[in-house]
Amino acid sequence: MTFDQWQAATQPKVQGTWNLHKVLLYQKEPLDFFFLFSSLSGLGGQPGQANYASANAFLDAFVQYRKSLGLPASVLDIGAMDDVGYLSQNTEILESLRTTALHVLHEQDFLDSLQLMINRSFLKGSDSTRYVNHSQVGIGVRSSLPLSARNNRTLWKRDPRMAIYRNIESQDTSTTVTTLDNSLKQFLRDASTCPSSLSSEESIALLAKEIGETLFGFMMRSIEDLDLNVPLSSLGVDSLVSIELRNWFRQKVGVEFTVLEIIGSGCLLDLGKQTATKLGEKYTPGCD
Repeated sequence: MTFDQWQAATQPKVQGTWNLHKVLLYQKEPLDFFFLFSSLSGLGGQPGQANYASANAFLDAFVQYRKSLGLPASVLDIGAMDDVGYLSQNTEILESLRTTALHVLHEQDFLDSLQLMINRSFLKGSDSTRYVNHSQVGIGVRSSLPLSARNNRTLWKRDPRMAIYRNIESQDTSTTVTTLDNSLKQFLRDASTCPSSLSSEESIALLAKEIGETLFGFMMRSIEDLDLNVPLSSLGVDSLVSIELRNWFRQKVGVEFTVLEIIGSGCLLDLGKQTATKLGEKYTPGCD
């Protein structure tokens, strides 16, 4: 990026915060609070937005500086917001973030955290045994899928500082993911030895259900709403989601789909039938 692009993102937060800090030093009445709006990007980075991430990292550090002076300060590192703010007005970006399994916050989450952090403006900076800044909190550091799930592409997934999340994931969730993977693998093994079974209604329905559950996982929707006959367009399948499905077909099922083939399918059952046909061609010797 150019220097001007760097300055455009950093100066309002860096120089703006310094200006507020210096001016308020001359105020006779003590402040009730000094609160800063930051972002999770300051904690974990943001590809393509180093300027924005750095500006927010500065805000986090500035709270430590004011605390060292005995002055009130607190900061909230905000994650992706659904119903208010920039992402709510740019739904394509929001939906793209959802497909990575990023947890999305709502306005009430923010308001509750805002009240908490205003109250924490006067807390001491750290405890005596280990560094803990109670006046800095990040919200939204969650994932809608287990970190062990292959379709989990949360940005902070491989950050060593987040390793604790892998330790606290429930065993039941990990077992469920493994069971689903194993059931598909077993089906594909059986189909490879008996390709004729792929033409049965049961096989097509099973494939459609596997595709549907994967699709709903990408879109962060409950599988309780899964209907194999609903048009894909009504489910919100667009080019971005189709790319995710195409990659899943290649990696998990072992067949190739184009984005146009996926988008052009009528419903999940139609997609299941196409998948069965492609598998039949793959497993039947001499079949093109």
